[in-house]
Amino acid sequence: MTSVLRSSFYFLLKLPLRLFVRSKIVLDAQTPVETASKPIFYVISHQSASDLLALQKACKQQKLPDPLSKVKINNTLFDRTLCLAKPTSILGLKRGKTKALQQGLEILNQHHNNKTLDAQLIPVNLIWGRIPTQEKNNANVSSLLAEQASPTWLRKFFIVLFLGRDNLIRYSEALSLRIMSDNHGNNEATAHKLLRVARFHFHRQNIAAKGPRLLHRQQMFTALFANPR
Repeated sequence: MTSVLRSSFYFLLKLPLRLFVRSKIVLDAQTPVETASKPIFYVISHQSASDLLALQKACKQQKLPDPLSKVKINNTLFDRTLCLAKPTSILGLKRGKTKALQQGLEILNQHHNNKTLDAQLIPVNLIWGRIPTQEKNNANVSSLLAEQASPTWLRKFFIVLFLGRDNLIRYSEALSLRIMSDNHGNNEATAHKLLRVARFHFHRQNIAAKGPRLLHRQQMFTALFANPR
């Protein structure tokens, strides 16, 4: 998708998202101020237009840089937001990898070329629906919608429609890529480690926010009766 088409697509999505999405914003630490030597990047779990637009609105409220904007470092432009995974296709097939690894490696290399550079990477977790212990019909529907780790665009549409008013946006403490570069190097292994830690960090936050996945009552009875004991 070209930048012009992407901009038009985001523009068309803003109105319905404004109507259906209400986000609770949590800051785990004081967010840094962007400077020439300390540009701000975000890392989120999925490449999703609804996630990016919800994040854009939250960043505007917190007076943080636009996640859809570009960052210029040493005359090179970078996307401000790194997305760890692409959504699953409607046919259930996993799509190719995102540019997160390549971009993370390139940003680390910029720290090797410029010793004064200290980019800040802020993990931002967007959680849709937080009702793991309820057993009402609407809660069951909500849990079924939200339990998939990488939903299709169609499933995400219903997630926004039904769970948009129960959206949590959590900003974690910023990570200094200067420290990461100095202590672990600027190679692909370091970039892999950086993204792997981010995935695990989001997984732990999801468990904390939603709780472990609970079996429906009928599933529990079936499992108990199937047990010989």
